[in-house]
Parts: sequence; structure tokens; C-alpha cells
Amino acid sequence: MSNVNKSLVVYYSASGNTKTAASKIGQIIQADVVAIQPATPYPEAYADLAAVGKKEIDDQILPNLAPLPFNLKAYQTIYVGFPIWWDQPPMLVARFLQEKDLVDQQLVVFATSYSSTIEQSLQMVKTWTENSEIKILGGFLANSNQEIMTGLAALKK
Repeated sequence: MSNVNKSLVVYYSASGNTKTAASKIGQIIQADVVAIQPATPYPEAYADLAAVGKKEIDDQILPNLAPLPFNLKAYQTIYVGFPIWWDQPPMLVARFLQEKDLVDQQLVVFATSYSSTIEQSLQMVKTWTENSEIKILGGFLANSNQEIMTGLAALKK
């Protein structure tokens, strides 16, 4: 984990879809994979989780993060994945991007959603990181193996 050229896949998953995508991406690019979680766990029941997520977005609440087992400075490229909630990433992702001080690192965004596109979420990530030295390489939806392969291939162009 000391190789600065190494990649890391960091993700938040509510239902397991983003976890599946993150694991697949990690396999393909041979990267370490780790989940980000709120310090206070989200409710398990969907309706309760949705209410908490919507309140965080509406009130711009940045939930505290549980500690991560990796030194993020050891990675050059960080893939950040999440489910799209109300056309944007969960606020947990904003906390991660603002708190972790990702200086001189590259960021790739991937998301899962069957009703939203990546564009609005990618724009939110750009807004959340605009005062940082993070270089965003791009983003893609990762709902299927085909979308993952297409998204990763587009990064190489």
C-alpha cells in the first residue's frame, strides 16, 4: 500500500449495488477496495434511510465518517462510487471529499442508478472539490458489467 501509483476504490453502498460495482472495478484495475460509512450508521429500513438521506441533502448536512483503514496519500488515483440520491451523490460523499484532503490526486467517479445519469452527480463532485487540487478524470454509471467496461475504457482515451 505504499506504491503512490496505486489505485483505490472507495464507495458507499446502501442496497449492495454500488458495492458490487466497486468490487468489479477493483478486480479489473487491481485496486484496493474500501467502503466509506457514516460514523453513526444509517437506518437499514429503506424508508428510514431515504428520509435521512433526503434530510441531509435538503439541509446540506455532512455526516461524520467512520475511520478508514487506508492512508489515502498512498494512492494516486481514487475511484469514488455511490448510489445517486435525488440526482446527486449522498452527502456522505461530500464529507469524504472535503475531509480527506486529496491533494494532487486523481479522482474517478462512478455511480449506480437506474433513473439518473452521471452528469448531475459528476457536476456536484466538481463543485465539492473546486477549491482543491484534485484532478477529476471523469465519471460513469456502473449498473452493469458493460457500463463498467465502457466507463473504464473511456478513461483511457
